[in-house]
Formats: sequence, structure tokens, C-alpha cells
Amino acid sequence: MAKSVPGGLEPIVSEKDGPKAGAEFSRMLRETAATAELKAADFGLLRQRLRELQMEFAKLKWRKTQDDAGFLAHASSYLKQEYDVLLRSTSDLAQTKSEIENTEQAIQELFNELQDVEPTAIRIIVELDMARYSDIAKALQDKSGAREVMKLNRQIKKFVTDAIQSVDTPVKKTLLKTSGDGAILAFAESRQASLFGEILHKIAQAHNRTRRRDLDQRHFRVGIAAGGVILDFPKSDDGEESSVDMAGMAISNAVRLEAACRTGEVLIDAGAWAMLPDREKKLYGSEEIVRGKRKERISAHRRRVVPPAPWDRGKA
Repeated sequence: MAKSVPGGLEPIVSEKDGPKAGAEFSRMLRETAATAELKAADFGLLRQRLRELQMEFAKLKWRKTQDDAGFLAHASSYLKQEYDVLLRSTSDLAQTKSEIENTEQAIQELFNELQDVEPTAIRIIVELDMARYSDIAKALQDKSGAREVMKLNRQIKKFVTDAIQSVDTPVKKTLLKTSGDGAILAFAESRQASLFGEILHKIAQAHNRTRRRDLDQRHFRVGIAAGGVILDFPKSDDGEESSVDMAGMAISNAVRLEAACRTGEVLIDAGAWAMLPDREKKLYGSEEIVRGKRKERISAHRRRVVPPAPWDRGKA
């Protein structure tokens, strides 16, 4: 007795040709499986469906009795239709992936050309500030003198340079300016800037674990903005590079965002956020508007990396 066909599909081959159709499909499956899997390399669901189809057909090949010929005809037809859909899907996705890769390459080539011709380039600017620096510095100086304030500045700079090195970027070209309680940095990629902010907060958190008094703790705010920036590294008469000259609205935007942060947070503008990998975008909240001076409105996304400082807890 011929078995019923899943989904009520009508056979495209006669019952007597069922085993032949199955053999033909088996040959097609073997010849194209490697190509299909290669095309679907980055698409897990399609790979899973391919394996399911192969397993289904492997089971069907054992049904060799004449009574099962009709079922085999129907099933092989059904699987062939499914496999054709799979091949079309993987082909479309592979083409899309190729287009994305070509676009990314073209963007990088244009970026490189712009850097060669024009010093203005898209940079990801990070501005950071250590909260309550003035209170901490005053308490240290009143107790032990100005040398302790110098140690505080060096401690902050070490936190920053350790975080820079953790994202595998050169400190000399990344750390543009320090100001005792903070710093300005420039990264080539949003991913690096976001990771830097995360690591800096976690370095401070590790420091704070063994310190109970508020003024013994270190808490930061981090603002990130993308935009056209000119960086000029002038050289002195002896050929040594002096402090960097820099210009661009991304710098002031990063400052505005840092000021709108609570301790333990990173606030990134919409442009820099859009350049993050999808999995890292999800670490941030929904878009919000940060108001700057006059009528400035900066679209941004907020992320809390570590709990806020004791004096910031309970704030909205």
C-alpha cells in the first residue's frame, strides 16, 4: 500500500519511476551539497535545513519495497522542491554577502584615499572625565601636599593607557590630550572606542572594590562622537612631536555627551553607534536627544557599563 504524501503534494513522476527519481535526486544532492554548504557558510539556519534534507533522504533510501515506490516518488518530488528553494535562498544570501563585502571594501579604499589627500578624516573621538576630581585632589593636597595630586594624575593616565592598550591601538597616536581629570582620544573604529569605554570603567571598578570611602574611589564618564576631524602633530625644532593640534565638531560633541553621562556610563552619538557591529549596538539603549549649548541637539545611545558612583545612585 502506497503511503500518504506529506502536504498532499501530487507526484511529478509515476509510481513505477519512484526509485529512479529517488536515485536521481540522491545524485543531485551529492553533487551540489558541497557547493550549497559553501555558499551558506555564514547562514546557520540554511545549513541546518540542508542537513535535515540529507537525513530525510538518507532514511528514504532504505524504503526499497515496491509498496513504497509511490511514497518515494512523492517524497523525492517534495524534497527536490525544498532543495531548489534552499539553493535559491543560499544563492541570494551569498550575493547579498558579496555586495556587503564589496561595499565595505570600497568604503575603506575611499577612506584611505581621503586620508592621503586631505588630513580631515572620520574619527571616533572619546572624551572622558573622572568624577569629583577637584574634591579628591584638594583632599590629597591638604593632607599630603601637591605631590599626591601628581600621583593622582599619573594614576588616571595609567588607567587610560591600560585601556587603550587593551583594544590593541597605539597609545601615542590615540591619546591626544590629557587634563589631569580626563583625556581626549581618537580611534579609527567605533568598536575600539566603545570597547575602550567599557574597559576603562571596569579598570576603575576593580580599583574601587577594596576602597570604601567615596574620595578613595575612581569613577568615570565617557562620551563618544564620530565626525570629520583634523589632527596635526607638529614637530619642534629638534624634530620631536609636540602636543597635537585638533579641530572638528566631533570633539565638542564628545565633550557634551560626556557631560550628560552619569558615572559608569558611556554615551555614544548616533553616527558612531551606527558604525558598531550589530551585536555591540544591542549593548546600548534606544536613541535619545542630548541638548548642548544654545539649540544643539545630539542624537545618542546610552550604556551603563558598571554601577554608578555612590553619590550618583538614585538619580534618574
